[in-house]
Amino acid sequence: MRRAYFAIGAFIGDNLAWLVPLSIFPGILLPQIFGPLNNLAPAMFACMAFQGALSNHLRDVKGVFTKPALLVIAYLMSQFAFPVLAYLGAHALFGDDPAIMSGIVAVTAAPVATTCMIWTGLYGGNVALGLTATLLTSFLAPFTVPLTLQLLVGAAVHIDAVPMMLQLLFMVVIPVIIGMAITERTDGWGEDVLAPKLAPVAFAFMLIINMANASTLADIVWGIGLTDVFVFLYMLGVTVLFYLLGLAISLLLGLDVKNRVAMSFSIGMKNISSASTLATAYLPAGANLPILTGLLYQATIAAVIGQRIGVPDTETTDYEEVEGAGINLQDPGR
Repeated sequence: MRRAYFAIGAFIGDNLAWLVPLSIFPGILLPQIFGPLNNLAPAMFACMAFQGALSNHLRDVKGVFTKPALLVIAYLMSQFAFPVLAYLGAHALFGDDPAIMSGIVAVTAAPVATTCMIWTGLYGGNVALGLTATLLTSFLAPFTVPLTLQLLVGAAVHIDAVPMMLQLLFMVVIPVIIGMAITERTDGWGEDVLAPKLAPVAFAFMLIINMANASTLADIVWGIGLTDVFVFLYMLGVTVLFYLLGLAISLLLGLDVKNRVAMSFSIGMKNISSASTLATAYLPAGANLPILTGLLYQATIAAVIGQRIGVPDTETTDYEEVEGAGINLQDPGR
């Protein structure tokens, strides 16, 4: 049973590039089954954030902050340039449609994806930079996401900022703090034992959240129009653009391969699940359309860019290591 559990986790982790896009279709086809799971999405996302934080160390974060130039550039591009430019382009194309505009701003203002660390590591990138960018944007998200929405589309939609901030605290900030504290206080047990044991659950939750969030698109998809197609193409274009902008900046700065991968992913990857969960609760119907389109291509773009500029990590995954060393799972002091 344990072998099957870790095998499933390894399969999901190794095939995110195509499992993530496919995961939205069950939600669209069976909204009556997956729709009710939206009530559990914040809790599942909190579990994902907790599991990811178990592999984080304060020393890695401190190391990036001692030379913060790359972190500052990544943060400004991801959290300010991305939403502003995406908003301006969308406004020119789609006018003041409250659902489309709020969805585009919500996803582009979202924190760096928690999976950024995974993708950065897979292609030999600077994991510490990807980690710190994820943590910084996640910690500030309860303030920056509602503020960005209010400034850019506040006149068009009603945004209840306080509940949104509290939900982001519950989904991201608190679980990350607890996860990092456990790893620091248990002399690595959280990272070496607990994180691999929870990884299959975290990956499964990622797919379930996508299915649940995609259920909100069921009515839209069956009545899809030309505008919806343009929204998809627009979001695909701006996402590719910001991946490439991250790469271009790293080339202009003369950075090595590790930092090129980290900069590209830190600027281009967005926490789509958190944006979609917030949109389902607080934004107009239809706001999830520009958000969830990212599930169709974000992981695939990361894989393509990583293969072109990075060095794929061909070592055994944590799941296989844990499976092969099962005796260590019984020793909490490891």
